[in-house]
Amino acid sequence: MPVLGVLSVSTVIGMVLVSIFVGSRFFVRKTAWLISMAVVLMIGTLSFLAVVWGEDIAVQFYTLVVHLPAFILFTWIGRYRGWRLLFQLLSAILFCFFIQHGAALVYYLSGFNTLAWIVSYSLFSVAVIYFVWHYLRPMFRKMLWEVHHGWGLMCLVLGAYYGITLYLIPGYAGTEQSSTVLKVSLSLMMAGVYTLLMIFFSVTHQETESRNSAQMEALQISALKDRIAAMAAAEDEVRIERHNLRHQLQTIAELIRKGCEQEALNVISSTQCHLHEAPLKHWCQPPVIDAMFSFYFGQAEQKGIQVQADISLPDCTPVDETELSIVFANAIENAIHANMVLPVQERYICCKIICRPSLMFEISNPYAGEIRFDENGFPIACEEGHGLGTKTIANFCEKYSAFCQYEAVNGRFSLRVIL
Repeated sequence: MPVLGVLSVSTVIGMVLVSIFVGSRFFVRKTAWLISMAVVLMIGTLSFLAVVWGEDIAVQFYTLVVHLPAFILFTWIGRYRGWRLLFQLLSAILFCFFIQHGAALVYYLSGFNTLAWIVSYSLFSVAVIYFVWHYLRPMFRKMLWEVHHGWGLMCLVLGAYYGITLYLIPGYAGTEQSSTVLKVSLSLMMAGVYTLLMIFFSVTHQETESRNSAQMEALQISALKDRIAAMAAAEDEVRIERHNLRHQLQTIAELIRKGCEQEALNVISSTQCHLHEAPLKHWCQPPVIDAMFSFYFGQAEQKGIQVQADISLPDCTPVDETELSIVFANAIENAIHANMVLPVQERYICCKIICRPSLMFEISNPYAGEIRFDENGFPIACEEGHGLGTKTIANFCEKYSAFCQYEAVNGRFSLRVIL
C-alpha cells in the first residue's frame, strides 16, 4: 500500500470534507476552481518531497504542505474565522482519520489485501461524506451561530488527537499491529467524544429553539393585545359618535324645519368628514405580520419616530409567516432603540418590502456613535444582553439561505435581506 497514494487520496477527501463543513462566500464554480488548484499544488508538493527525500519526510511535512494551506485558503473563502474555522478544519481531519483507520483495520485483518483496502476506503468515504452532508452540516450551520463560547477548548481536544495520531504514535495504521491497534482505538475514543459534542450541540439548539418559540409567542400575544386595545378604542369611538350623531340629527332636523337648508347641508358634510377620520390602519395582508407592524410602528410613533413604510406582501408568504414577523419585529425594535438616543426631529424608520421577483426588504434608521461589525459583517452588540435580535435574524437567513447585509453609511444604518 503506497504511502504517497494514501496521502493523495486523503488530501482529496479531506478538502471535500472541509468544503462541506466550512462552506464558501463565493459562487460554486469559483470555489471549486480554487479548491481544485489547491489540491493539485498540495499533491504535487507531496510527490516532490516523497521522490526527493522519501515518503516519511512527506508524512512529516503533511501538516505544513496540506493542513496549514487549507486553513489559510478557507480563512479567505470561508464564512467563519478564528476558533470556529479551526474547529471545522479539525473536524474534517478527524473524519479523514476515521476513514483511514477504518480502511487500515480492514487491510490489516484481510492479510494486507489491497483490493479490500480500496473497497473499504471507498465505502467509508461515501458513508462519511453522506453523514457529514446530511446530518452534521445542517447542525453545524446552526451551532456556529448559537454557541458563542468554548470553541477554543473543543479545538484543544481535537488538536491533541491530531498531534498524538500523526506524530506521537509511530508507524502507519494497517502496516503493523501496534500502530493499527493504538490509532484505531484512539479514533474510536474520539468518535465517542465527538458524539458527546454533537449531543451538546443538539441540546443547545433545542434550548435556542425554545427561546425563539417563547419570543414568537410573546410577540403574538403582544400583537393580539394591541389589536384588542385598538378594537376597544374603536368601539368607544363608535359609541361616542353614535351619541353625538343623535344630537346632530336633531340639529339638522331643526335647521330643515326653519328652512336653513345650506346650514343643514354643511352640518351633514362636517359629520361625514368626521366619521371618515382616522380609520384603522392595515400595513399588509398577512394578519400576523400586519399585527406586528401595527404594534411596533405604533410604539415608534408614540415615541416621536416618523415611520416611512412601503410594504407589498402577498397573502401567502414564501416562508413561515410567524418566523418572518419575528425578523421584522427584531429589526424594527433595534431601529427604535437606535432612534431613542437622537433628537425627536431626527428620528425615523424606513421600511421597504417587495415580493417580486423575490421577497426583499430593507429597514433603515439613523444612528449615533460608532457601529462595529464582526468578521461576518454583523453588528457587534456594545452592551451585555443585547444582540439577540441580530442572532435571530442571522439564524433565519441561515435557515432559508437568504442574503443578509448590514450597512452603516453617513449616519444611516440599513438591514437588507433577500430570500
